[in-house]
Amino acid sequence: MKLLNYDVNEQAIHRVYDHWWQHINWNKTISVISAHDFHLPDYINFLDDLVDCIVDFLTLGLIDYDVDIERVWAEYGVTLRFSKFDLDLKPDNKVQVSGGSINADVWAKLYVRSRQHVYIVGETVWEETITTKLFDSGIKQAALSRLIKKARHNQLSC
Repeated sequence: MKLLNYDVNEQAIHRVYDHWWQHINWNKTISVISAHDFHLPDYINFLDDLVDCIVDFLTLGLIDYDVDIERVWAEYGVTLRFSKFDLDLKPDNKVQVSGGSINADVWAKLYVRSRQHVYIVGETVWEETITTKLFDSGIKQAALSRLIKKARHNQLSC
């Protein structure tokens, strides 16, 4: 089997790459957002019933306070932003990738939605549905520089 060998000017490769980077029609930022519902373990319902019993006992049954947890869920996501990498042709058909960066914003939020009832002598006095944000955190502009540095030292074969 005979292989064809083409010599390509490095400057021509850079021109093609620069043109491609400027004219690509896909976004250089990627965002992924998702959510997950959690199922509560049985002991949470036990604790809810225990609180209800304590309130009943302390108020001699005149006041009934009931909390029902309707939903527990998390929302989370990541946004990746890419910047242009530099290409350097090396001997033996090797390409060195350097420069550029991948930055990430990672975030997560945890919510609980509960319905609360207060009864006095069997009559509803107060009823409300409350959504509480338990956790809201994120990492902004986390540079994935370790991956880039590793790529700089490794030469990729074409």
